[in-house]
Amino acid sequence: CAAGRPNLEASLMLEKIRNCAAQIGAVIVGKELQIRQSLTCLLAGGHLLIEDAPGVGKTTLAHAIALSLGLPFRRAEMAIILDAE
Repeated sequence: CAAGRPNLEASLMLEKIRNCAAQIGAVIVGKELQIRQSLTCLLAGGHLLIEDAPGVGKTTLAHAIALSLGLPFRRAEMAIILDAE
């Protein structure tokens, strides 16, 4: 790779990531930061826990990410059980 010229593989990967983010952004409107952070986390090999208020699109975001990356989608709901004491 010549100095000052971007690596072709890196450029292609960046283009694919941007296309993926655009696909997700077509489904999840107004959450560009969350989309970028989610993709960054997953591409870095990390685990992703999405926390937010009910009804703001967490499941839709996760489903859109899975579809755009060609991954299976499973949802685990965590409910806090409080004693009536």
